[in-house]
Amino acid sequence: MITSAAVMIVPTPINDSTLLASNIAENDYPVWAAGTYAVGDRVIRVETHSVYEAATAGNLNTAPENDPANWLRVGSTNRYRAFDASVGQAASNLDQITYTISPVNRCDAIAFVNLSATSIRVVVKDGAASVRYDQTKQLVDTTGIENWLDYFEYQEEYQPEYVFSNIPLNSDGTIEITIATAVGTTAEVGEIVLGKSVQLGVLLDQSRSGFTDYTLRRQDDFGNVTFTVRPTARKAEWVLESPTNTNRRTQMALEAVRGVTCYFHPGDGMSAFYLGVLGVADDYFPALSADGQTRSTLSITGVS
Repeated sequence: MITSAAVMIVPTPINDSTLLASNIAENDYPVWAAGTYAVGDRVIRVETHSVYEAATAGNLNTAPENDPANWLRVGSTNRYRAFDASVGQAASNLDQITYTISPVNRCDAIAFVNLSATSIRVVVKDGAASVRYDQTKQLVDTTGIENWLDYFEYQEEYQPEYVFSNIPLNSDGTIEITIATAVGTTAEVGEIVLGKSVQLGVLLDQSRSGFTDYTLRRQDDFGNVTFTVRPTARKAEWVLESPTNTNRRTQMALEAVRGVTCYFHPGDGMSAFYLGVLGVADDYFPALSADGQTRSTLSITGVS
């Protein structure tokens, strides 16, 4: 029987004032300047930390973010992809990725999603630069080893997601993150969610997680099928239980993050169930009981 806490991590804003340093340079493409561009030319705008592609040719003198008729936004710059509320494009760098962040809000948890790395290190310092927390997680995934044959035939795999919880950080501290991989290879992370964790209740049996596939399938008159591969998006339906007197707090917490991409996960020690979802809460239905407990269902739609 599952008896793990159900947790929502509400992200704190990451922007020019909170992202103090990174070893990923913001130089994906040339910086936009008024002038003549050809269709398909790409530029970046450090003001919006975005990559834009010219949709028309000619003298394009208006900044891309203010000229959607002539410029198409294709995504975030590499430096900011880990904080753009999506996992479709990963931040990447040779050998390792580093960030130094000074959150404006209290932060007690960090989720890493869509990882390609061998280890993560998180160091938290207070306002006086004293180390208050220093943890390293080796990401080798051994969940597939169930017997001695598996052990000797095991081909090394790594966890794609991990959550650091119980982080002691007030708003005057800094967080130093290092995502490392084998020398000479590329470290990647789809999203990093730093924020305050909210307990939603206890996760019960029959909770489930899966994905929706947006791949297009076309079948012609002869039965031949062609595929246009598109991303998938995670989905989850959780069955929760909590004391009835906490129900109002839970509903208010979920209502407060309407339109906000959060990370939902089943607490410590539950990574093998692969229930974590980066997404938004769609529906929450509590059913009150005379015994003082509330059973509820929570639907979560992931982002791609």
